Amino acid sequence: MTIGVATMASNGVIVCAADRMLTRGAAQTEPESPKIYHFNPGHPVTVMWAGSASVFAEVAQSYLARAKGAHPPHATVSDAVKSFCSCFAEYVGLRAEREILTKIGLTRADLVGSKVSYRRAGQLLGLVFGYELDVPDQVETIFAGHDTAGSHIWRTFNATPVCCDVEGFAAIGIGAEHAVSHLGFSGQTPNTDILAATVGAYFAKRRAETAPGVGRVVDMALRVPGREPIQLADNTPFVRALETAYGAFAEAERANLKDAAMRATVEIQAILPTPPAPPDTPAPEPPPMSSDGS
Repeated sequence: MTIGVATMASNGVIVCAADRMLTRGAAQTEPESPKIYHFNPGHPVTVMWAGSASVFAEVAQSYLARAKGAHPPHATVSDAVKSFCSCFAEYVGLRAEREILTKIGLTRADLVGSKVSYRRAGQLLGLVFGYELDVPDQVETIFAGHDTAGSHIWRTFNATPVCCDVEGFAAIGIGAEHAVSHLGFSGQTPNTDILAATVGAYFAKRRAETAPGVGRVVDMALRVPGREPIQLADNTPFVRALETAYGAFAEAERANLKDAAMRATVEIQAILPTPPAPPDTPAPEPPPMSSDGS
């Protein structure tokens, strides 16, 4: 239950926007801490996440520990993403071992030894390889950064990475479809100018608030080539100016939709044939009078 959006501009800047919503069962909160992180160990990247906070935290800790000791260090954004996905796959493997094998006193190593029969080992391996996280434990991320090849936006779902450089944008969380729809209709591409990319990221986040579970707070970050990332909180003049612009945009859009509906009604009425008038119905005759006048 959240939203994270990243857009790419023609000058290499990557714009990120996210809410702060955390969902735990039926409880939803918007804490003070933003959900936009800047990871410096390994290759510098900006990361947003959606899904299970506990799973993301555990995998992120493993990733950061690995990135610090990586030899050679991560040279590209792709290296960082693939390392994170490897850590996620290892997390899932260890969790499968705990939930399937540990309960019966076994480890993954036991399945290739002589402790378990060949048939039984095959059955257990099938369960381990087929293990998947439950929906509440799944995690999406966006990785954004720069390397010698330029600007990059990646999206991950659990241990699966997807490069979004061709589209020039990505969105995660329950509000992703609303955000992607807005960015697609607005024409967002890697060649979009910085102003349009910034407005696009903010507006896409606000559009995503239509989805249940998306928070109203907006945190943003600008990742500029060769510079430290710029973090922009919800109450900064920069974000407030975008909020004012979005309010004017939404009001104008509602007026345009109303005007378009009225114009369409006139056009449709002009095309449709006029229905024939109903036939005249003669008035009913009064009941006859009796001889006594009653």
